[in-house]
Amino acid sequence: MATCWLGTSAADMVVGQRFTSIEDLDGKFFAVVSETSAKAMGIGIPNHGSGWDMYFGTYNEAYASNACYYKISAAQGDGVGGYYYLQAYNSAGSLYNMSWAEGGYFNSQTGTGGYFALGLKGQNGQDALNHAVWEITVSEGKFALKNIGTGKYLHDDQSSNTYSDPFYFTFCTLIEDPLPAAQEKYNTLKEKYLAINLELDVTDADALFADAATVEEVQDAIDVLVSTFGSSLANETSLTGLIANPSFESGFIGWTNKGMATQGNKVFGGTTGDTYCEAWQPNGTKGVSQALTLPQGLYRMSANSLAHGVTSAKLYAGSKEKAKTIVDAANTYTFEFHVSGGGDVAIGFEGVGTSAGDSWICVDNFQLTYIQNMTAEEFAEYEANKEALEAYNNAFAAAQAFLGTIPSTANTNLQNIITDNTLVDGSTTEQYNAAATALNAAATAVQPLVTPYAVYLDTKDAVVTMKDADTYTGADAKSTLEGVITTTSSNVEEATNASTITTQTADLVEAAKDFVKSVTIKSDQCLDLTCLIKNPHFKYGEGGSGKVAADWTLESGQVTEHRLLTHNFEAWHARFNLNQTITDLPKGTYKVTLQGFARHDNASVTDKTSLYCGPVSQIIKDIKSEYSTTSFYSSEQASMGDNNRDIHYQKDDEDVCQPNGMTGAY
Repeated sequence: MATCWLGTSAADMVVGQRFTSIEDLDGKFFAVVSETSAKAMGIGIPNHGSGWDMYFGTYNEAYASNACYYKISAAQGDGVGGYYYLQAYNSAGSLYNMSWAEGGYFNSQTGTGGYFALGLKGQNGQDALNHAVWEITVSEGKFALKNIGTGKYLHDDQSSNTYSDPFYFTFCTLIEDPLPAAQEKYNTLKEKYLAINLELDVTDADALFADAATVEEVQDAIDVLVSTFGSSLANETSLTGLIANPSFESGFIGWTNKGMATQGNKVFGGTTGDTYCEAWQPNGTKGVSQALTLPQGLYRMSANSLAHGVTSAKLYAGSKEKAKTIVDAANTYTFEFHVSGGGDVAIGFEGVGTSAGDSWICVDNFQLTYIQNMTAEEFAEYEANKEALEAYNNAFAAAQAFLGTIPSTANTNLQNIITDNTLVDGSTTEQYNAAATALNAAATAVQPLVTPYAVYLDTKDAVVTMKDADTYTGADAKSTLEGVITTTSSNVEEATNASTITTQTADLVEAAKDFVKSVTIKSDQCLDLTCLIKNPHFKYGEGGSGKVAADWTLESGQVTEHRLLTHNFEAWHARFNLNQTITDLPKGTYKVTLQGFARHDNASVTDKTSLYCGPVSQIIKDIKSEYSTTSFYSSEQASMGDNNRDIHYQKDDEDVCQPNGMTGAY
């Protein structure tokens, strides 16, 4: 029990922390107490001598006196090695000091008139040599004080230079008697519990409480009360009634407040009454908390909360590190926590922020639900099961996501594994873990098939588009190509490895080239050969900054980003040469098209962006030549950042715009 400086106190003082060795006293404040007479040594107790005189008064009298605590230090000078000074301090921890006799050293008078706290006067004693020097002996955790100047022992009266036999005192702190607070806690808990369950039988608890004379005995009664209350609770019972002032309608009554304020406006949408709790620009740690006494069990707590522009914010119950939920956007946040054996639990909200910008935290409407009785061992199993269930659900969703993205045989095999590992609620941890393992393994096995299969399907669609055109003659070539399409499609749908799919895609492309060589293009017509370009829409490959789409070569320069979401690449303020080579094309005339734009901001007139095929090239128009008087972007796109907003400028005294990113260019 730590020393608590309270100054004068109206409550009854009792023995607090006990010290049992001289080593325990090092740097500590302690009172000198006679437990046999229930008295403590005070300096300047009213009506008992001068302000510096010692008197053994009641614990309350001593605590309220000029000095009730002492600290030891090694005595200095010849012949006093191993002995100590005792300096006097008041209950607030300040040294008792007289300007004409500094130091507050505990002295013995030379005669039998008593003791006082004054100075050393150059002789280790105010009145005589070594009368402020003490020998301290210890027996069974208690202490005797012998004055070196008189050679006599201190007893629990004011008689100095009198006793030759030791008297053993308790060296301790003085604290407010915790019994009244414990009694109040019992009565408050009983009132709250009965408000929730009017039929609660408190007979056994009341009997213990009626006979309780100590804090420990009151706690025994509280434990029985809490256990009885817990046994009476049905699953999913609201215990919000145990929370004092859960929506802050009465300010901070019932709460310990650290830097928060109440607010009566409706800016925070989560407020449920007229008041909520907030901190604007919360520099440092802010929050509210209160202690609840709860039976053993599993609980659910929720609150409406918001945290904006702060380092962290959380709702918690018990451990701030374990039983908590992180707060971000305005929402109702809910989490579970466990109480083992029943007892006190701190609930609250805490945010850590700075004074910068529009940072803001707020909270309202705490709610508490008792879910069910649960021991610590059952909770550990419950947590493991919950984690296993989460892992299973993630594995199940991941496996399902592959359905329809892989060849038919692999798809059927995966569906069978998913079916075999579909579990019902309430399965065991072991069952969840085993199913998750099987599903993850299945997903890992089919993942390499996804991109090759998608590439094959894109290629087949492009080949079919070419085959079905009416711009050529060559029935035999068409029939041959249809046969290859059928064969490769069958082989791909039966494939269970990526290499088979890639080989079939290559075979289909070669068949398309043979088809082109074998047909005759009708006069003034053309044939769509997009199927011969690998990854023509930039759909495949690694996306991100500085990345190049699959099957394309960055021959020189640099690209800014390959964007998988919009299937394009960008080069920002950079020169580049991105290309791929198509081999074994038949002799003929070709047309190449692309979708894109160029914008040369303040660039040299020699800058240009070109599409090329072999030695032939075509400069891409600058986007300014295709301006618009209306926006290129939807309102939703415009909310996504500067790259999705128009660039405005004047043309012929009219406000026109051009896109600042690819979404608008499309």
